[in-house]
Amino acid sequence: MNLALIVFIYPETLISFSNLSGFQIKNSLITLLTDFGPNSFQTVRSRAWLTRHCAQQNIFDVSHDIHPNDINEAAYVFTLVQDQFQDKTVHIIAIDFDKRIAHQEIILFEYNNQFILTYNSGLATILLGEDSNDIKVVGTYDGQHIESVVDCFGPLAKQLVDGQLSDQKPMLPDQLHIKTPLHPVTTEKMLHGHVVYFDSRETCYTNISKQVFDQFVSGGSFDIILSRHERISKITSELRSYEGGGTYCYFNTSGMLTISVYRGSAKRMYGLKRGQTIMIEKR
Repeated sequence: MNLALIVFIYPETLISFSNLSGFQIKNSLITLLTDFGPNSFQTVRSRAWLTRHCAQQNIFDVSHDIHPNDINEAAYVFTLVQDQFQDKTVHIIAIDFDKRIAHQEIILFEYNNQFILTYNSGLATILLGEDSNDIKVVGTYDGQHIESVVDCFGPLAKQLVDGQLSDQKPMLPDQLHIKTPLHPVTTEKMLHGHVVYFDSRETCYTNISKQVFDQFVSGGSFDIILSRHERISKITSELRSYEGGGTYCYFNTSGMLTISVYRGSAKRMYGLKRGQTIMIEKR
């Protein structure tokens, strides 16, 4: 994923999440993470609406190429970049999901001192885990998903930054759509993880965290099985040593195992696919 370093320095107004009505979030940032597609006219419509109606806020695209219904992928991409945004950033995460007809609630919650507006899709439970108590229902939406930013999320974001989001109801436990994230599975000799995401360079991002990896290998020897004939037996921290070419594995800034080919495609070289199992074997 190619991410430019952007620094935003703004005066901020401290606000209470329990009482947003009447407090403005001035000079803040609104981000978009959707499955509309990077070349979709709907992406342009969404940005245009926000630019026109939220003129005091900067509008920033996180990604628009999340696969439809893939809430796990959306959560993963969000965690890769979230720590670089300023406090009180408002994130609109509009990813369609299979059970949207049954769960029409639009929810608002705080994550690391930033705000997330999204469907009741299970994203909140993936990000918050067991700490899913302070979630507010701020509306409902039963319209077309591709119009959701213009018709729903955009107006709600404007109300939020203008301090006019007064219609907030606590999310009841039996209302909350719970989605279980994909966790690695370990046996005595094998660790089974999954491919979650590919960036534009077709670098492979997995759901195997450094913590899980370290607990499994316990300082011993291991093989990361990439294909029938290709294994990697070390984690690389000094990437410059691979500038001449080759495959290397490392833990990204979110602490997740990543597989990359220098100036090449890990996806194509090893025939990797989203959801595919990645195995690590103890020697």
